[in-house]
Amino acid sequence: MRNSIFNQFVMVSLQLLLISYSSFAEGPSIVDTNQLRSTTLTFTFSGRTVRKNIYCKSKTPGEVKKQAVGLLFTPISYSLLKERSKNKRSNKLPLMRETLKRALVICKSLPSPSPQPTAPPSATATPVATSAPNNFDAQGNLTAIGKAKFGVPSNLSGNIASGRSLHTSFCSGCHGEKINKNFSYLRSAISVSPMFLTSADVDDGELAHLVAFLNRYRLQ
Repeated sequence: MRNSIFNQFVMVSLQLLLISYSSFAEGPSIVDTNQLRSTTLTFTFSGRTVRKNIYCKSKTPGEVKKQAVGLLFTPISYSLLKERSKNKRSNKLPLMRETLKRALVICKSLPSPSPQPTAPPSATATPVATSAPNNFDAQGNLTAIGKAKFGVPSNLSGNIASGRSLHTSFCSGCHGEKINKNFSYLRSAISVSPMFLTSADVDDGELAHLVAFLNRYRLQ
């Protein structure tokens, strides 16, 4: 009886967790072919050769299925999250994580299919303080003060908007924002399970942008 109640509690908790994380993760969406770039991912996993057709929507890797209303694009990170919510010990998870890691690198390296129009400023855009001393300038770039405070090397640039885009591609599919983290903490955190991302996957310049985004509310 206790085991049954406990199991039900765990399932409900996982379902609630999925709902919560889904607010951060990009879910399936109908797309046009001109929004996608396609490639074939080939690698060895557990002694066997894996070949997967990968589609990149901006820097987000996913899979595509034809629907009556168009092409349904499902991010790999979203599929991984759903599988994990059903069974944290699923034997599908290791391969899904490895596929996501490799696909992120590929999508990051492919050229954009076409120039995207610049979105108008949002009424809810992140505020940036204009009085000195500041961690950010008016364009959302880290200042020398901000770099020193957040541990970003002085030769790197960090921008809030660029960090937001990278966070969507690398992070939001599996978890929410880990705010107020410095450069060295993030480098260490993404190098271990479940991400295993090295500097070859996320270089120091990209990490600096992520630091800017995750510290965007620390204006001074």
